[in-house]
Amino acid sequence: MSPSPRLQHDNLPVHGDQSQVSSSIMGREINTESIRALERQMEEGNGDTIELKRARNSLLNISTLVPPEIMGDIFSWTLTRGNPPSSFSGFPKGSHNFLLVCHHWFEVASRTPELWGFWGNTLSQWNKRHRHHHPNPTPLDLVLNGNMGGKNISIDDTLMDALRDRASRDTIRQLHLLWNHPRLLTFIISLLTPDGDEPQCRSIESIDLRSLGASDLVVSHFFSRAYFPKLRSLVLHGEVLLPPWDHFAQRTTLLTILSVDLRKYSPTPPSTRQLFSILASNPGLQSLSLMRHALPEDGSNGFIPSVALRHLKRLFLTGELRRVFSVLDRLSFPCPLSCIEVDALNSTVAGITHTFGPYLQQYFQQDCELQDATLAISTFSSCTRLSIRVKTEGRPHTSSPLSAVFQATLAQRDRQEVLEKLCHDFVAFAPRQRVSNFLTSLPTTRLEDLLVAMPNVETLSLVRTVMSENLFQPNSGGPHVKAKLLPSLRFLSLENVTLADGDWRHLTEYLARQAADGRAITLRVQGKCSHMCPDVAKKIEGLVLRFDCHIPPSMRRLDCCSRDSVLGQSSGTSW
Repeated sequence: MSPSPRLQHDNLPVHGDQSQVSSSIMGREINTESIRALERQMEEGNGDTIELKRARNSLLNISTLVPPEIMGDIFSWTLTRGNPPSSFSGFPKGSHNFLLVCHHWFEVASRTPELWGFWGNTLSQWNKRHRHHHPNPTPLDLVLNGNMGGKNISIDDTLMDALRDRASRDTIRQLHLLWNHPRLLTFIISLLTPDGDEPQCRSIESIDLRSLGASDLVVSHFFSRAYFPKLRSLVLHGEVLLPPWDHFAQRTTLLTILSVDLRKYSPTPPSTRQLFSILASNPGLQSLSLMRHALPEDGSNGFIPSVALRHLKRLFLTGELRRVFSVLDRLSFPCPLSCIEVDALNSTVAGITHTFGPYLQQYFQQDCELQDATLAISTFSSCTRLSIRVKTEGRPHTSSPLSAVFQATLAQRDRQEVLEKLCHDFVAFAPRQRVSNFLTSLPTTRLEDLLVAMPNVETLSLVRTVMSENLFQPNSGGPHVKAKLLPSLRFLSLENVTLADGDWRHLTEYLARQAADGRAITLRVQGKCSHMCPDVAKKIEGLVLRFDCHIPPSMRRLDCCSRDSVLGQSSGTSW
């Protein structure tokens, strides 16, 4: 059984909820209770300091027998209590026990960067750490989390010397700087790039630079001079001024994560040729994110060969539609991705209707079967966001799913034209697939044809939909439509759906008919669904109703039922 370490007030790792860690070192048993007893004596003023230190040492000497990766897991759980590592703000006052394992620190820290990369890395903690001249036991990660205090602390000469020393000895493995003062980040970067000397960055495995301020983060000097033979993760977000992009292709070969988000026009945006040179030199990429101005203009002269990223699992592209598809058209994915997200900003109707639909069909005309589909509309003040999300079961020889998200922001006046084109494309595309889950916010006037084209839908989710035409009323719209509508439905979710009084009645009658035929359907109601009348709560054989919404006054008979509860279920119960 794996241990469940907890942290007492003195930071002693304890295995198990109530179990005691003991040792027979020095010919006598030492456990956590005896240490606490000695500490209580110290608080009362009659304890023995030397005896307490010996007891702590005897217990913590066990750590030298534990493999570093296991010790790292224990410390991680002990310090964070299952919370994100960034929430750890330091040790409480009087925490001496943890310092007794500093001789084991290097091994532990090198195996648990996800914890130690966040600990003690605000500017104030940096200053405290380097204020004294004794040897520094901290790990090899240089991480500045600007969200955790220390915003008014400046870098003094002692800290500057410490940073230069670590850079000169090439002892920095991770360089993660997150701050809302780009000038400060630029200054820190400059300390790692001394004039006249070649930067020692060969040990760096991960770079994450995120500028949250309004001014530019200048890192061109650092990247143009440094070489990163071990770099596996590169994340650049914000107002970042970069060197010519050719440097990244020449100086990185092992990247598995590349994420670039340039939030304003860069003086040196990547060209299509430069971007694909980077991708070609890093064939092991597993996650690729290119956002806004990191997407190149499609204006490169000459032929640019496509790049096959055989290990790519996640792809995120956000930008103008023409830039997005300029990248997509030149990428090939020999293995199914776990996620594709495309967010087309400021797209025109022509771009949406002539590119989105055909590309959706082209991309999924492979060995994959469509499993989940989403057509969602969310309206803001002056624009509408269209989201198409699809998920497949993966190719036959793989078990990994494949999902894709296509989003676009378009003007409100263009909404109907885009919907007509996309619904037409989707209806033509869906019958070749086995769509089992479908979520949409389309009005029902355009929904019926889609549902008829997807007879395998088992889960239907309607979100913020106006039921201007009842889908469930029998013998309307022609028997050829209603007879084939949703024959496989097992779960129906309504969230913030507008239904007329009669529509609710038709819905419950439809569910009752399905239950009578042996196909019981679960109905889940969420949010505010208007005009819900007591008829919903009538006796329906074999029907389960679940309400995650505020029950309106018209359903006072059900007020005794709690939120998220199952309100009733078959067996002839009358509510």
